[in-house]
Amino acid sequence: MDPLRLHLRVLQLLDELHRIGFEQFRFARSYEGQRVRLQLYPASLSRSNEGIQWDIAQQFTLSHTELYLWGMSCAERGLEEKWAGLLAGELASKHLVGLWVLDFADFSRLAYGPDHAYREWFRTLRPLLQQGYLPMTWEEDHHGTTPNYDRHVVMQNASGRTELFPRPPDNPFTAET
Repeated sequence: MDPLRLHLRVLQLLDELHRIGFEQFRFARSYEGQRVRLQLYPASLSRSNEGIQWDIAQQFTLSHTELYLWGMSCAERGLEEKWAGLLAGELASKHLVGLWVLDFADFSRLAYGPDHAYREWFRTLRPLLQQGYLPMTWEEDHHGTTPNYDRHVVMQNASGRTELFPRPPDNPFTAET
């Protein structure tokens, strides 16, 4: 399975989660060794506004094509194989979202509620997600051609074309350390 397609499917799922009220789900994407990781997490569990959240108690992480459900209950961890198959399949995101809420009820409950600034920011990415663009991390820019990642998110398609977007808004739910 193409890892870029899987990452795109997870981001489309995130868009659907936002549409039904789970606006406090956020994502991070990072290059780790030879793998690109994409992580979904409730904003309230985050300790930072930057990148992959390694110290979050619960997270849904796609590493290349492998799915990890860290900090989940035994029942939820048993869903890794099922969800790897669902993401690799053809089921539309608007149908996946209902299964997500049923399968990850406790995890989802942590992200239910408004985060309008983040949702509106994520909506600006939607047209490019629909065209196959993905957010590019600074580690993926081997030529140093993209702008300052402290100020921008770079969306890139499979042919290497890029579009710039402002960074996401700060997380008002950041957990106290």
